[in-house]
Amino acid sequence: MNLVKKLIIIFVILIVVIIAAVFVYFFVPLPFFSNTISNPKTQVQIDTPWGVDFSQSQAEYLKLDWKETYSAIINDLGARNIKLHTNWDWVEGKQDNFYFNDIDWQIKQAEKKNVNIIYVIGMKTGRWPECHIPTWANGLSEKDQQSELLKYIKK
Repeated sequence: MNLVKKLIIIFVILIVVIIAAVFVYFFVPLPFFSNTISNPKTQVQIDTPWGVDFSQSQAEYLKLDWKETYSAIINDLGARNIKLHTNWDWVEGKQDNFYFNDIDWQIKQAEKKNVNIIYVIGMKTGRWPECHIPTWANGLSEKDQQSELLKYIKK
């Protein structure tokens, strides 16, 4: 067999192996993507807790009814762990004027259904933009801004 035929055969085999690897990667389900983990030593399956993030401001940005969306996460999706994002600029839009009604409602709904809450509070709470500083606090010095932020967190 000449060198050209050997190279063609090697090339064809290589292409078949690559196609098979791509097929396995995209189309063969792997057990670690399931909601349980199997420990090979004990052969015991362990339930893996899962949860979701919820941001009222993001729901409103997407033009969703945030109460309906939040309720569906708890009741329809069955989430039992929710990370609640609370944006400083939303809660204290005006200096020393705090609005907690929506947050209180979210927490009460979670309590009714025994849902665990991870409560995110502060200036840097997730989503874009990363920091949620009220417009009234933008012109403050860093020290004064930190002082106002601590008042918000305490409240």
